[in-house]
Amino acid sequence: MTKFLSLATAVLALARESNALVRPDNVGKLPALGWNSWNAFGCDIDAAKIMTAANEVVNLGLKDLGYEYINIDDCWSVKSGRDASTQRIIPDPTKFPDGVSGLADQIHDLGLKVGIYSSAGLTTCAGYPASLGYEDIDAQTFAEWGID
Repeated sequence: MTKFLSLATAVLALARESNALVRPDNVGKLPALGWNSWNAFGCDIDAAKIMTAANEVVNLGLKDLGYEYINIDDCWSVKSGRDASTQRIIPDPTKFPDGVSGLADQIHDLGLKVGIYSSAGLTTCAGYPASLGYEDIDAQTFAEWGID
Protein backbone atom coordinates (compact mmCIF):
# COMPACT_ATOMS: atom_id res chain seq x y z
CA MET A 1 0.00 0.00 0.00
CA THR A 2 2.89 2.37 0.76
CA LYS A 3 4.33 1.79 -2.72
CA PHE A 4 0.94 2.55 -4.27
CA LEU A 5 0.58 5.80 -2.30
CA SER A 6 4.10 6.83 -3.26
CA LEU A 7 3.36 6.13 -6.91
CA ALA A 8 0.03 7.96 -6.76
CA THR A 9 1.69 10.96 -5.12
CA ALA A 10 4.39 11.02 -7.80
CA VAL A 11 1.81 10.82 -10.60
CA LEU A 12 -0.23 13.65 -9.10
CA ALA A 13 2.88 15.77 -8.68
CA LEU A 14 3.85 15.20 -12.31
CA ALA A 15 0.33 15.96 -13.50
CA ARG A 16 0.30 19.22 -11.56
CA GLU A 17 3.78 20.08 -12.86
CA SER A 18 2.82 19.34 -16.47
CA ASN A 19 -0.18 21.66 -16.23
CA ALA A 20 2.19 24.41 -15.16
CA LEU A 21 3.74 24.20 -18.63
CA VAL A 22 0.42 24.96 -20.37
CA ARG A 23 0.04 28.64 -21.24
CA PRO A 24 -3.27 30.44 -20.63
CA ASP A 25 -3.97 30.28 -24.39
CA ASN A 26 -3.63 26.45 -24.15
CA VAL A 27 -0.28 26.31 -25.96
CA GLY A 28 1.39 23.21 -24.56
CA LYS A 29 -1.86 21.40 -23.74
CA LEU A 30 -1.26 18.90 -26.55
CA PRO A 31 1.93 17.84 -28.28
CA ALA A 32 2.48 19.12 -31.80
CA LEU A 33 0.05 17.14 -33.94
CA GLY A 34 0.17 16.84 -37.69
CA TRP A 35 0.76 14.81 -40.81
CA ASN A 36 4.15 14.16 -42.45
CA SER A 37 4.58 13.18 -46.08
CA TRP A 38 7.41 10.66 -45.58
CA ASN A 39 5.53 7.62 -44.30
CA ALA A 40 2.88 7.92 -46.99
CA PHE A 41 4.99 8.87 -50.00
CA GLY A 42 8.73 8.88 -49.27
CA CYS A 43 10.32 10.81 -52.12
CA ASP A 44 7.29 10.43 -54.40
CA ILE A 45 5.74 13.74 -53.33
CA ASP A 46 4.14 16.66 -55.10
CA ALA A 47 1.82 19.55 -54.27
CA ALA A 48 -1.33 17.63 -55.25
CA LYS A 49 -0.58 14.72 -52.91
CA ILE A 50 0.22 17.04 -50.04
CA MET A 51 -2.96 19.08 -50.61
CA THR A 52 -5.01 15.87 -50.70
CA ALA A 53 -3.56 14.93 -47.33
CA ALA A 54 -4.17 18.43 -45.93
CA ASN A 55 -7.79 18.30 -47.06
CA GLU A 56 -8.18 14.89 -45.42
CA VAL A 57 -6.84 16.21 -42.11
CA VAL A 58 -9.73 18.69 -42.21
CA ASN A 59 -12.37 16.32 -43.67
CA LEU A 60 -11.64 13.55 -41.17
CA GLY A 61 -12.06 15.97 -38.27
CA LEU A 62 -8.42 15.73 -37.22
CA LYS A 63 -8.03 19.51 -37.31
CA ASP A 64 -10.85 19.78 -34.77
CA LEU A 65 -8.94 17.35 -32.54
CA GLY A 66 -5.83 19.53 -32.53
CA TYR A 67 -3.93 18.42 -35.63
CA GLU A 68 -2.50 21.58 -37.14
CA TYR A 69 0.68 20.79 -39.09
CA ILE A 70 1.22 19.52 -42.62
CA ASN A 71 4.91 18.65 -42.95
CA ILE A 72 6.64 18.38 -46.29
CA ASP A 73 9.43 15.85 -45.83
CA ASP A 74 12.52 15.12 -47.93
CA CYS A 75 12.77 15.37 -51.74
CA TRP A 76 10.91 18.65 -52.27
CA SER A 77 13.83 20.49 -53.88
CA VAL A 78 15.87 20.01 -57.02
CA LYS A 79 18.71 17.61 -56.38
CA SER A 80 21.26 19.56 -58.41
CA GLY A 81 21.98 22.17 -55.75
CA ARG A 82 21.25 25.75 -54.85
CA ASP A 83 20.65 28.91 -56.87
CA ALA A 84 24.15 30.13 -57.82
CA SER A 85 23.45 33.80 -57.10
CA THR A 86 21.25 33.60 -53.98
CA GLN A 87 22.42 30.26 -52.54
CA ARG A 88 18.77 29.40 -51.86
CA ILE A 89 17.43 25.87 -52.14
CA ILE A 90 15.28 25.58 -55.25
CA PRO A 91 11.89 23.83 -54.98
CA ASP A 92 11.36 21.22 -57.68
CA PRO A 93 9.12 23.03 -60.22
CA THR A 94 7.76 19.73 -61.53
CA LYS A 95 6.57 18.66 -58.09
CA PHE A 96 5.60 22.16 -56.92
CA PRO A 97 4.56 24.23 -59.96
CA ASP A 98 3.36 27.10 -57.73
CA GLY A 99 6.46 26.80 -55.56
CA VAL A 100 6.43 25.92 -51.89
CA SER A 101 4.88 29.31 -51.12
CA GLY A 102 1.89 28.56 -53.36
CA LEU A 103 1.34 25.27 -51.56
CA ALA A 104 1.78 26.94 -48.17
CA ASP A 105 -0.89 29.51 -49.08
CA GLN A 106 -3.36 26.73 -49.92
CA ILE A 107 -2.62 24.88 -46.69
CA HIS A 108 -2.98 28.08 -44.66
CA ASP A 109 -6.37 28.65 -46.34
CA LEU A 110 -7.47 25.42 -44.61
CA GLY A 111 -6.43 26.87 -41.25
CA LEU A 112 -3.41 24.59 -40.97
CA LYS A 113 0.31 25.27 -40.55
CA VAL A 114 3.15 24.12 -42.78
CA GLY A 115 6.46 22.53 -41.87
CA ILE A 116 9.30 21.58 -44.19
CA TYR A 117 12.19 19.14 -43.84
CA SER A 118 15.86 19.92 -44.06
CA SER A 119 18.91 18.37 -42.49
CA ALA A 120 21.81 19.56 -40.37
CA GLY A 121 24.21 17.95 -42.83
CA LEU A 122 25.40 18.79 -46.34
CA THR A 123 22.66 16.65 -47.87
CA THR A 124 19.41 15.15 -46.71
CA CYS A 125 19.00 11.41 -46.20
CA ALA A 126 17.82 11.14 -49.81
CA GLY A 127 20.75 13.18 -51.14
CA TYR A 128 19.09 16.57 -51.64
CA PRO A 129 20.70 19.89 -50.60
CA ALA A 130 20.54 20.43 -46.83
CA SER A 131 21.12 23.35 -44.49
CA LEU A 132 24.65 22.94 -43.11
CA GLY A 133 26.34 26.29 -43.64
CA TYR A 134 23.14 27.79 -45.01
CA GLU A 135 21.05 27.89 -41.84
CA ASP A 136 20.33 31.64 -41.98
CA ILE A 137 19.55 31.65 -45.70
CA ASP A 138 17.28 28.63 -45.35
CA ALA A 139 15.45 30.01 -42.30
CA GLN A 140 14.83 33.28 -44.15
CA THR A 141 13.74 31.45 -47.29
CA PHE A 142 11.38 29.15 -45.40
CA ALA A 143 9.84 32.14 -43.59
CA GLU A 144 9.34 33.97 -46.90
CA TRP A 145 7.61 30.90 -48.30
CA GLY A 146 5.17 30.90 -45.38
CA ILE A 147 6.62 27.92 -43.54
CA ASP A 148 5.47 28.02 -39.94
